[in-house]
Amino acid sequence: MIPNVSFVWLNLTLSFVCFVIIAGCYIFMYTVTAKTSRAVNQPTQEAKDRAQKRQEKIQRNITFIICTDFLCWIPFIIICLLHSLDVLDATPHYPIFSIIILPINAVINPLLY
Repeated sequence: MIPNVSFVWLNLTLSFVCFVIIAGCYIFMYTVTAKTSRAVNQPTQEAKDRAQKRQEKIQRNITFIICTDFLCWIPFIIICLLHSLDVLDATPHYPIFSIIILPINAVINPLLY
C-alpha cells in the first residue's frame, strides 16, 4: 500500500511541533520555579538545602516527563517516516500504536505528577 506522503509528513511535523511545545512548556515551568526558588530569601542553610532538594526533584520529574513523552512517540514517528519513504508498509502497525503504545503515555503522565 502506497502511503499518502503529504499526510504522513503533516503528521510527523505536527507530532514534532507538539513535542517541542510540550518540552518548551516544561522547561519554562522549570526555569520559573528555579528563579522563584532562588528569589525567596531563605533564612537558614537548612531552608536553603530543602529548597535545593525540592528544585532537584522538580528537575528530575520534568526530565522524566519529557523523556517518557519522547519514548512513547518516537517509535510512532519512526514507523511513519519509514512508511512515508516506502521502506515498509506500516498499515498493520498503526492500530498497535493507537491502541497500546500511545495511550501508555496518557497513563504514565498522571503517575509522574
